[in-house]
This record gives sequence, C-alpha cells and structure tokens, in this order.
Amino acid sequence: MFAPWWATTRQVNSPSRSALAKRGASAYKSDQARVPTVLVVDDDAEWQKYATLTLGQDYPVLSSSSGEDALRIARNARPDVIILDVTMAGGMDGFTVFCELRKNPDTAHIKVLMLTEVNRATKLRLEAGAMEKYFGDGPQAFLEKPINPDRLRQAVTTVLGLVSSQKEY
Repeated sequence: MFAPWWATTRQVNSPSRSALAKRGASAYKSDQARVPTVLVVDDDAEWQKYATLTLGQDYPVLSSSSGEDALRIARNARPDVIILDVTMAGGMDGFTVFCELRKNPDTAHIKVLMLTEVNRATKLRLEAGAMEKYFGDGPQAFLEKPINPDRLRQAVTTVLGLVSSQKEY
C-alpha cells in the first residue's frame, strides 16, 4: 500500500524574489508572483537530500522516492520541472514514469530532466531518441551523476527558460 501523495512530499525553503533575481529568474515579472516548483524523483535518499537542499535555495522542492508516487505528485502538485532518476529499485523506472507523464494531458507539459550514472549516458540518449519517436518531445536534458550544485541549478534554470538554452549539461 502506498502512502498518500502529501505524506511523501516536502516543501523546502521557498526562495525570495531577490534570491531568484540573483540566479537569473528575473524573467518572472514582479506581477507574476508564482515561483516555479521542482520535483526530485530518486530512490537514492542521499542524492535526493542533496538535490533538495541544493535547489531549495532557489525553488520550492517536492521529493519522491518512487515512480508511482512521483506520478501522483505530478498530477496533484503540477511542478514546473521534474528531475527524474532513470533507474529506481522496484516499481517503475524513470523511462516508464516519463512515458506516463507524457500520456496524461494534465502532466504532458511538465519539463523533465533525466538523471543517470555517467557510464550509462550513451545508451540512455539512444533510448531518449526512441521516446521522442513515440511520445513527441523527449526529456529536456540528461543530468549525469555526480553533478555539482552550480551545474544542477544551471540545468533547472535553463530548462525553466530563465536563461539561454543548452541541450546537455
């Protein structure tokens, strides 16, 4: 039995507008008070904590350790971007979660950054190409573990359209 979606989420440090402006989020005008939300999905508790603390300085962050739970959170909380680990123990893997997100009209618009180990990057990029063939837009980018805090923040900021775009990180 799964815990309710609200029991597995965590709100971390909602940043001030001045903090966002310093990080390149000035594209959000002052009359648009909504701050983008990030969902971190990873079964590695240490990495999930690292990403949550790193991104929580700039964005409200929700977290999940399973694909099934991530889908519930995405439907209910509608985050702006999801950082999604490809390989998760038990249950759904990241590619299955991605495909389910794209099938649902309520979540199809959410930007996704796929997270993986460095030694799997080549294979995953090929699979991402296959996903584009069947589901339209593939993930916005792949993030390779380990990733330093500045690079993680830059990837999220870029995907949110707050700075000029890059395809790989």
